[in-house]
Amino acid sequence: MHPTEQSILNKFKQEPLREISTTELIRAVYPEEYSRIIRDIDNEFSDKKLTRKAYQRKAQLHRKTLYHLNKLVSEGVLKVSSVHGKGEKHFSLNMEEGELVVEKKHKKIIISKPTISTSLIEEYESKGIVRKFDPDGWLTKLNCILLESSKEQGINRFYELAYNCFPEINDAIGLNNFEQLVQSNTPGNTEEVLKRLDIETKDHDRIVSIIINLKGISDQSRMIDFIKAFVRIKPRNINIIFKAESKELKSHEKLFANIIPEFSREELKLNIHNRKVHEAPIILGKAGPYTLREEEWKDYEEKVRGNTIGLAIADTTIIIDIHRLFSSGTSINEFRKLMQKISNVLLKVNMSKNKKAGDHLKKFDELNKPNTKQFFAYSRNYIRLWNYDLAEKSQEHLPELLESTGQEIKAFCSAQHTIYRACGIPFGFDIALSTVMRKFSAGLSQRRYAKATIRSFKDFHQPETMSQVQLKEKLSRVFDGGDRTRFFRRGEFTHQEILRELAFLMNTYELPLITYDFKERKGEIKLTNFIE
Repeated sequence: MHPTEQSILNKFKQEPLREISTTELIRAVYPEEYSRIIRDIDNEFSDKKLTRKAYQRKAQLHRKTLYHLNKLVSEGVLKVSSVHGKGEKHFSLNMEEGELVVEKKHKKIIISKPTISTSLIEEYESKGIVRKFDPDGWLTKLNCILLESSKEQGINRFYELAYNCFPEINDAIGLNNFEQLVQSNTPGNTEEVLKRLDIETKDHDRIVSIIINLKGISDQSRMIDFIKAFVRIKPRNINIIFKAESKELKSHEKLFANIIPEFSREELKLNIHNRKVHEAPIILGKAGPYTLREEEWKDYEEKVRGNTIGLAIADTTIIIDIHRLFSSGTSINEFRKLMQKISNVLLKVNMSKNKKAGDHLKKFDELNKPNTKQFFAYSRNYIRLWNYDLAEKSQEHLPELLESTGQEIKAFCSAQHTIYRACGIPFGFDIALSTVMRKFSAGLSQRRYAKATIRSFKDFHQPETMSQVQLKEKLSRVFDGGDRTRFFRRGEFTHQEILRELAFLMNTYELPLITYDFKERKGEIKLTNFIE
């Protein structure tokens, strides 16, 4: 057996349920060489000749690895499961479950692929009502983690930590208190790390949320340099979330005088996390927002912070397309039964994941020893809702329905936790409710809920706008796994006007995360975009 094929198969042996990209397989087969190539490509001090050679070496590694991958496909060991981006192939094992034995020239590799029964929800999956988020990574990946940054660890060391975590998650990483690293490193060094993060998030198809706590900013000039670098790079898979109270917007006006015009010109989203409403960090991934409950975050800050690299936030996600569900004539009782079925499926996945954690989540064990249990203590599973429209008669009682269903789910999780603890099994299980981001899947139903555009401060006092925001406020209390309220802003404005609008929203409504989206403000002539 060729050494390259052996390395490829060993990667699938470690993660038999996953769909793995060509780039990730190249990293596994040629880790040191690929790392050198990326450094040469990403180094702003490299001359054009060196950069060109680095790209040529990268292309050679792709061709060499693809030769062996295609050979394994022709032998029926692997299959091309999807093609992403600019034609990059993703591969998976060509088997449903059981054992696969690959033997060549006295070399034998045995790969076991477990199966998890999801028959409880198969009927809904076939109708496009229920969707799983990355089912191939259910046993081997976490959806989301939070990493703690501090000025003592240095930005390059912190980048290496995040880099090592990318293969272990399938959606998002939150970088908490990132302002400390920005202020303790040179602008050039910070920009270099931002460029590398941009490459890694694209290569791995992962999202990074950079969390900037305004309370921790003492050097606004250095933060302005960082914002300018972010705008120059315009990373596709990185977002910034500013954590603040309304009064801090005014005290950091110099910073926002730079942020707002830059973000508006480049059509970037401005995310404001209202710390007064919700203290725990909020992370935005492909699947949607992630967060912890307030009491969990307080417990973490008092008992865990400093003992681990951060926190596991989310394990597994299942999504419900609410429009398709209620369009099919589903009753309230049937909705409750579906939520129970999904809860049971998530329980089965969680049990299997815990049994296999020693094999598939070893990296987090190594990074958190001897406090691995604390790292995983607050991680939850997610049920996410897409395309709910409270103006529709079939959905008008959805907030109350979700509130009561949420209590039933909480009781179910508590009962399971009690059972396992009574049996002496250290097993935690919890489920959170949240919303879905549009980029999660192209197969979701067409968005139907009401929208409008904000053109000036007076629009917030329009009855229709007030009603919409109050409904979002009500739902955000139900979505204990995180929620976002997005406003499309068009027309001419100053940064002072935007700050006034944000302060009004933060002081008037209990919205945990407010997003100002400047993307569609140009050339818009009618009320078509408002709240998501």
